Amino acid sequence: EHKRERFEYQFFEIPFAMEAGTIVRILDQYSYGEYAVLDHGEDEWNKYMEKMARINKTGGVDFSDIQIVVWKLGTDGIWRHEHVNPLYLEKEMPEVEEGYVNSQSYYDAMCAMSEYIKNSTKENNFNAIRATQAYAEAWGNTFECRGAYDIENLFDGYWNDEEE
Repeated sequence: EHKRERFEYQFFEIPFAMEAGTIVRILDQYSYGEYAVLDHGEDEWNKYMEKMARINKTGGVDFSDIQIVVWKLGTDGIWRHEHVNPLYLEKEMPEVEEGYVNSQSYYDAMCAMSEYIKNSTKENNFNAIRATQAYAEAWGNTFECRGAYDIENLFDGYWNDEEE
């Protein structure tokens, strides 16, 4: 049972020094070995930790609240967000396996999304859409991402609640 008063479920602040757009490998039990792109970086993380520390004074948070948003690419061309504890992330690029178009197109899409998150220009938006579509097409999936005019049309419905 998950009880906040138990030691192993306590909230604690941890440092995090990666920048938004960094490509990472997830090492938790749910998505082990999968790659993702960080949605937020160190500045946003520090603000989040301050907010959680304030809330924690009343006992309202626990270990599960130590999380950062990452984007994972599905074979259908949809970027799905996931909340992962930064302790389970490592900076790592996916390997490209020669002869596998899926592997190269996945790598290209991850890099394009990384660039878009770092600098959301029209050119980076276009490049992220094209690379995402190419990846979906490599898997024979085009319906979900056909006609996208903004990379955020290919997000799973996550809305940034940074202002809250």
